[in-house]
Amino acid sequence: SSGGTHRCFAELPDANGNGVAEPKKEASKPPPTNEASSGGNSTVALGSIAAGVILFAVTRFGGGSIGLAELAASTIPLDTALSNGRPTVVEFYADWCEVCREMAPSVYALEGKYGQDVNFVMLNIDNTKWTPEMTEYGVGGIPHFVFLDDSGAEKATVIGRIPSEVLDGNMAALAHHEALPFVRSAGATSALGGGGPPTSTAGPRTHGN
Repeated sequence: SSGGTHRCFAELPDANGNGVAEPKKEASKPPPTNEASSGGNSTVALGSIAAGVILFAVTRFGGGSIGLAELAASTIPLDTALSNGRPTVVEFYADWCEVCREMAPSVYALEGKYGQDVNFVMLNIDNTKWTPEMTEYGVGGIPHFVFLDDSGAEKATVIGRIPSEVLDGNMAALAHHEALPFVRSAGATSALGGGGPPTSTAGPRTHGN
């Protein structure tokens, strides 16, 4: 942003020409630098707008520093997701979860890609309101993704730090009402309780229904 432009005008003679040493001298004009400055301000303003558009595009499509707060704010409530007739991806997370933070930009990008066809829900495990859901879906480490069909039936579970291709493949299948390619996949997780480094729970992937 830029402050107001201060223009400096030369003092003009009075209407009777009193005190004018050189009567043929042209009236003083604003210094040419003012025009350049004005043009520069316009250029800076346009540059700022362009930078803002680029920043939005980078963060919106997964290349920026999207955080968990922004990701959670873009999702919908669980009860809405389970009643609108669309398939749903539920992510159990916590603000202190290192792996959750690392995956937030890619998850946000996938939400933008499939959000018209698939519901996205985020449940913070530090909120005891979600304890029944944690028990129902067997949440023992986070991030924990549950894939539900349009009737709310569980079709797949993906846990921990896994390639975005796994999430992408399952979301694409949900969007097209097809069998999910990754029914159970696991990677490094953040253990419940918020203490210590991520725990490796890597195991073989199961393909098919």
